[in-house]
Amino acid sequence: EDYLKIRWDEHEPKLGPQPTGASAIAKMRLVCMAQMNACAVVKAFDDLAQEDKDVLSLEMSRTGCVGQSYSDTLVPQEAVAPCEGPAFLVYYGPAFFSEPRQ
Repeated sequence: EDYLKIRWDEHEPKLGPQPTGASAIAKMRLVCMAQMNACAVVKAFDDLAQEDKDVLSLEMSRTGCVGQSYSDTLVPQEAVAPCEGPAFLVYYGPAFFSEPRQ
């Protein structure tokens, strides 16, 4: 979680204050994957239908490690307890975001 916050804060161009609320971890993880296209990816996330944001926020808040979780205030309440899973890993996520389509 600390790493995600550092990546958000150090991104150029600046992304503004760290996100808060249920979608915070999803946004920070997307920024790490998107790298140079982070601004466009965060905007695209913000423009999604609420149902899609909710699904991504929940799924991206899962760590995949038993007993590990992100801070309660940065993930959807459904992700806090009990931990469910499994988490899924989009292995080629960064490559997918490196050339976003319109």
